[in-house]
Amino acid sequence: MARQQRSREKPRIAPPYSPSVRLALRLTSMKRIVAGALTVLLLAACTSSLPAYSGRSASLSQLTATSEAPSSPATATSEAPSSPTTATSEAPSSPTTAASATPALQAAQIVARMSIPEQVGQLFMVGVPLGKNHDITLELVKNRSVGNIFLAGRSTASSAEVAALVAEFTAYEPAGLGMFVAVDQEGGYVQTLQGPGFSAIPTALAQANSGLTSQEAALWGEELAAAGVNLNLAPVADLVGTEPPTANAPIGYYERDYTTDPATIEKSIAAFITGMNAAGVGTVIKHFPGLGRVTENTDTAGGVTDTYTTRTDSSISIFAAGIRDGAAMVMASTAIYALIDPSNPAAFSPAIISGILRGELGYDGVCITDDVSAAAQVAHYTPEERALATINSGCDIILASADPTRAAAMIDAVTSEATRDSSFANEVKADATRVVTLKMERGLARSEPPLLAVTSPRSWQ
Repeated sequence: MARQQRSREKPRIAPPYSPSVRLALRLTSMKRIVAGALTVLLLAACTSSLPAYSGRSASLSQLTATSEAPSSPATATSEAPSSPTTATSEAPSSPTTAASATPALQAAQIVARMSIPEQVGQLFMVGVPLGKNHDITLELVKNRSVGNIFLAGRSTASSAEVAALVAEFTAYEPAGLGMFVAVDQEGGYVQTLQGPGFSAIPTALAQANSGLTSQEAALWGEELAAAGVNLNLAPVADLVGTEPPTANAPIGYYERDYTTDPATIEKSIAAFITGMNAAGVGTVIKHFPGLGRVTENTDTAGGVTDTYTTRTDSSISIFAAGIRDGAAMVMASTAIYALIDPSNPAAFSPAIISGILRGELGYDGVCITDDVSAAAQVAHYTPEERALATINSGCDIILASADPTRAAAMIDAVTSEATRDSSFANEVKADATRVVTLKMERGLARSEPPLLAVTSPRSWQ
């Protein structure tokens, strides 16, 4: 469809960081360190007497069941007790009750019983190439504890066929701790699943121009849920600021933006988020702090730099609105933002992730990178450097969607650094807790006090 032309104001350019802003960022970093230390102390107090997390091979004798517990991704055994009785008389008393424990505290208890490799596995989302051999990713799920997958590419497979593919991977979930199964189902040129059972979704621009409703988005979400997908890496929240809009290679050119009016964007992404949530599918707003003012695509070009966006830019306020509307995650761009941090891509930038997203917006949810496995923008970093920079920036999940062969080196790097450096290990634990908290909130994880039900019909291989 033809893009509706609108007059555009030149983006306002603000000066680089002032000394007071640099001080604020240092204080934010100190707060993260203190918060991590307090988390460790709390976990030590709450879980010192708990048995070690034993992954997919945990024994049923470790479990505690409750009739109020939400359903688990795995089937409960017929012998499981229906009341909150412990499996053995020696089991420690719970520090909280099912009614009083928050998802964050329950998640902390789960993560505290994981090994470092198991915690690291929660911080990766690895691509499953549709229509191609996916053994590499399956092995990472089976043997490296990878806790999240992304269906990569384009597919005309039916809903049932997609569900069967997803089931190959979810068969290796620990009982009580499911995985995020994600797609790019924005609409238009970016729609992963296009076969029988999936609607032809219009471009974001067309959605906005026709007045997108949450009911429409709910229908698209129901189609995803029926195929076993529980996370949509959409909607795009980027404010396109190039003239003409098609000069914005990654977003405007493909009509992935919900117009160039911030109010219309906010209204449209709210409808998208609300509808998907109603269908049980989480959403990811992207690409923080905005990818609408660059002229090259970070997937195919290096050195992509935004020279306009500032810390107080209207593009950032759109992301704040999406967070309030209930987006499950925020995706960080890999572009460089010269007026914020001229040295690092956003996904690797403590100034952008810890300073703005977490510090100034107060966001304590899950942050995921744009693809860092094959993007030309990050090609000059080794895979190991990309993974470590992501964790050090304050982001949580490393997306290795386009080239899953890079994931193993990234996993090794994070695991080794966490084993070597206790401060980094605390950051990994905090990030994993954030991810598991979100899984708790979205019904993908389950914990009965005082212990987590962690079993699987399959053991580690």
